Amino acid sequence: MRFVSCIFLFLITFLNAEIIQIKNIGQCMDQIKPDMLVVFDIDNTLIEPAQSLGSDQWFSYRVEENIRRGMSKQESFAVALTEWISIQHKTKVKPVETSTVQLFEQLHNGGWQVIALTTRGIELAAKTIEQLKSVGIDFSKAMPVSQEIIFEHVRGALYRGGIVFCDGSNKGALLLQFFKQSGLDPKKILFVDDKEKCLRDVEQVCAEHQISFIGLRYGFLDEKVKNLKPEVADEQWVCFGNLISDEEANERLKNN
Repeated sequence: MRFVSCIFLFLITFLNAEIIQIKNIGQCMDQIKPDMLVVFDIDNTLIEPAQSLGSDQWFSYRVEENIRRGMSKQESFAVALTEWISIQHKTKVKPVETSTVQLFEQLHNGGWQVIALTTRGIELAAKTIEQLKSVGIDFSKAMPVSQEIIFEHVRGALYRGGIVFCDGSNKGALLLQFFKQSGLDPKKILFVDDKEKCLRDVEQVCAEHQISFIGLRYGFLDEKVKNLKPEVADEQWVCFGNLISDEEANERLKNN
């Protein structure tokens, strides 16, 4: 019986789920169907810092650097996260692509329901909304649920202004919790994220609850992520009191 159940779950996943690689945000429109809930990741999908310091790829580098210097993995992650949050409160951001804002206007004008699903936590909720609005993205214009939600048994997670803040929790599990607490019952989901693991987490939840799923693995910043220059970010960290651009950091390194 368990074997039959596994086969059934596999068939549901195969028939109703798909992950597609895309290189630019405009390709989302090729996959959006009527009555579909459209879900976006935020970091390295919609926005990025104006400089290398504070980027997703910098955070990963910082964790590895802390471990190299003798910290435990857990301690390194906690220290890097505290630093990353501090930078978010200070940095300016920019859209990952110039066409990102136009896509949101198109979705809003077309009447689609749109939310964000981010690993950021409650401590960055207000700042995240501010950052997005600074580049012309406002999830409150197309959100399907208006009330704020504090998630049960998940410390640091929050739904506010059309954004589900997961605070590092599994995105699939938090999205399901959001549906349960809000009463939202989508039959089709399109999820755009630069990280395949997050797509797989949501894919699994959709398969288990017979929700049609399309995941878009967004790779516009792949080369930039791979080619992070740690010395540039380190120079910017030295100048954290007055954040400098990558160009200014390169110039300082040349002169030193």
